[in-house]
Amino acid sequence: GEWVGDDFLNDTNGYGHASGFEDGKYDEDDYEIWFDIFLWDADRMTRYEKIKYGLDENKSYGNIDLDNDGIPCDWEDKYGYNPLQWDDHKNLDPDKDGLTNYEEYLTSKWLSDPFAKDIFVEVDGMKAKYPWQKDYILPKESMQMICNAFAKHNITVHFDDGCMGGGGDLIPFDEKMYGDELQAARLKYFLNGDPNNWRRGVFHYSLIICQMGWSGRPAGGRMFYIDSHCVAAQYVRNWLWSIKLQGSDYITAMASAYMHELGHTLGLFDFEGIDNENTRFPWKKEYWEYGNYKSCMNYRYVFKLVDYSDGSHGKNDYNDWGNLDLEAFNREWWQ
Repeated sequence: GEWVGDDFLNDTNGYGHASGFEDGKYDEDDYEIWFDIFLWDADRMTRYEKIKYGLDENKSYGNIDLDNDGIPCDWEDKYGYNPLQWDDHKNLDPDKDGLTNYEEYLTSKWLSDPFAKDIFVEVDGMKAKYPWQKDYILPKESMQMICNAFAKHNITVHFDDGCMGGGGDLIPFDEKMYGDELQAARLKYFLNGDPNNWRRGVFHYSLIICQMGWSGRPAGGRMFYIDSHCVAAQYVRNWLWSIKLQGSDYITAMASAYMHELGHTLGLFDFEGIDNENTRFPWKKEYWEYGNYKSCMNYRYVFKLVDYSDGSHGKNDYNDWGNLDLEAFNREWWQ
């Protein structure tokens, strides 16, 4: 009932997912293939499997949960669980990505995998001030750049910009959004007014806005809740002339700023080169001191680089990828 070969059950990049990054060469013109193999029938279970479990080979078990653990038989069988044996799926998280097996089942129609790391993010935007202006959204090309960066490390980012039934809202224009306004938007547009909405602890939330209200200098984004962040698109537009002089562009800048703030919700805080104000300026020693820290978490590279560092660049570098905490958005430390 299972296939084996280059792709196999418990494969770290996902069962039914083959990426061009598996050979360790990241700069090629690679593609990804997502596939599934099953009998064209009412459920996924083969005749052989049904006989093995002592089930009726002529009956469909696609929506039947024989062991009452919350997940139908065919999902359990696909991922190597015994559909007749109760498992604590609401607490099991074998890939440590913050999604329990039950949550992986709920998101399986969007290609999640209980043995391969997934990050689901809902993305909303903001209406422009005037009808003739462009709304504030995360460009599709920016999303793909972020997906590619994570895919190299066997992490699949799933963006819900309306395609998964939650994202794609355009909130009313607000010149500057402060922390309390951002949290109110999270409750209204992400959780639909219900603090216990099932998406909490499954999806991260992100909001593309005009600008932020900030007590210090203007900024391109911020983490405003344990699972939520925003990017100030007008800030990026205002500085686009400088961004272009540095060899970047709007698509890259938005992807980089977004990935920076997402990194905070994934636990990236505890390194002196992260969010170090002085790394922005060539006349400051920190600009040079943390030059080897080639990460969008470093202000020297934000708006230009869509990647985290792997810690391999020498002195004062930091392994962002090795220190990601995909379970961080479920922890109760925020309050």
